Amino acid sequence: MHITKWAFFMKMMKHISNLKRDSQAASNTSLNSSTKLIDIAHLDVDTALHLLNTSLEGLSESQARSYLEKYGLNEIAREKPPKWYIQLLKTFQNPLAILLIFLAIISLVS
Repeated sequence: MHITKWAFFMKMMKHISNLKRDSQAASNTSLNSSTKLIDIAHLDVDTALHLLNTSLEGLSESQARSYLEKYGLNEIAREKPPKWYIQLLKTFQNPLAILLIFLAIISLVS
């Protein structure tokens, strides 16, 4: 029985570390995109327009139609809140929370 609890705990900790790694990868991707846009903003107008594949007149009707078909409407993406068990696992990212749970278990056992 003791080994099963330990295996569950280790599995939970592995899942938490995977969540951390995934969130760090997502933030690195957005950081790279932001850096690229900042670099383009420092260029002269003609070069920036060429790199972004656009013009001062904006999109033509055919370009707008093709982008609409390809990317859909220009709407803010809404993220679903994480499931309750994911939120629960994220609370264990704090070492103090782990220490308190460990101490509570020791208190219950003794």
